[in-house]
Amino acid sequence: MPSIPGIYCRRLCSVVATALLLTSPNAGLTAQGSQDAIAIDSSALQRLGEQFVANNRAGGLSVAIVRDDTVRYFNFAGGPSACAQSPNQNTVYEIGSITKVFSSLLLANAVAEGRVELQDDIRKYLTEEYPNLQRDGTPVRLVHLVETTSGLPDNIPDLTSLVQTEGPNRAPRAIVERWQRYGARQLLTDLHHVTLDHTPGVTSRHSNVAATLVGFILEKVFAQPYEKLIQTYIEEPFGMNSGTGSGRGRAAVAGCNAAGVVMPAIDSRYIRSAGGLRYSSADMARFARAQLASTSAALRLSQQATGESAGTGLGFNWRMSPGRDGALVLRASGGTFGSSSYIEVRPDAGYALVLLTNQAGVESMLYDLAVQIRRAVR
Repeated sequence: MPSIPGIYCRRLCSVVATALLLTSPNAGLTAQGSQDAIAIDSSALQRLGEQFVANNRAGGLSVAIVRDDTVRYFNFAGGPSACAQSPNQNTVYEIGSITKVFSSLLLANAVAEGRVELQDDIRKYLTEEYPNLQRDGTPVRLVHLVETTSGLPDNIPDLTSLVQTEGPNRAPRAIVERWQRYGARQLLTDLHHVTLDHTPGVTSRHSNVAATLVGFILEKVFAQPYEKLIQTYIEEPFGMNSGTGSGRGRAAVAGCNAAGVVMPAIDSRYIRSAGGLRYSSADMARFARAQLASTSAALRLSQQATGESAGTGLGFNWRMSPGRDGALVLRASGGTFGSSSYIEVRPDAGYALVLLTNQAGVESMLYDLAVQIRRAVR
């Protein structure tokens, strides 16, 4: 049975899928640059998209395939469902934990500008004493926050009791309401009571708290709100639309859990730097193209591994590993209560892939789909 997905209540509860969507493909194709630059077995990709939407009860699926300066878009509609969509490359989805890659790139910009150093103890940027933010003589450093090795808990406030009392269909709304009432002041108070799970820098573990602290520290270092930093350092230079704000909220598709229940959107400033951004496949394709170009020191830094876990490189919230040809592959995935997302960047091959769907809990299936799409691209 799939679990309620994403960055917020992963592994906390399980749900049962009750219906299988019939699919009607809306395989749209748009390109920037020469379409000949990306040779695709279109019939194979069409089949893969249709199968994904059908097998995973997805309301919609948007695909962006990038090769150097060229992008091709494919979109697949699902139905009937409360979350059925006929998406295109401008349809906006929540990207979940891929937000952490954006926040990490902001930190890389702060390093490139000499505002911070990766090895800084995070307590340098906190106004109170936190003797608990170290273990075995090793403090939590900025690098640990974006390397997923901080030892910090996944969520503050803890969400376990809400999931247990409210159940999988009602808990997300209760959690969103709690986040709306929570903020930096409460976080800094509750941070005094944290016990690190392990020595920082040793074990990789998902933590929204770590990414939330990245956002908090960046706002302090730059003396600007997180939303402005995203706009200045990422969206405007890369030609992306805003990933926040009410306008993007109105353009975003509704998302469903595995049972087909419409889920609330994530729109809390508190969780924004951990998983609160939302973009279209066109936006994400522009982000991927910037990753391939790597024209800035910050981008190049953000693609460097700073740690390792089970043979996989860790750094700036990317999972980094060599492909069959030994070349670098950057991967990240995300999920919210009603969405799943995946991005893969292969700088040496000039290739990137973005997958967005308004179905929760299918991150691993998106990875499988990415592998199959790679085979269809020649």
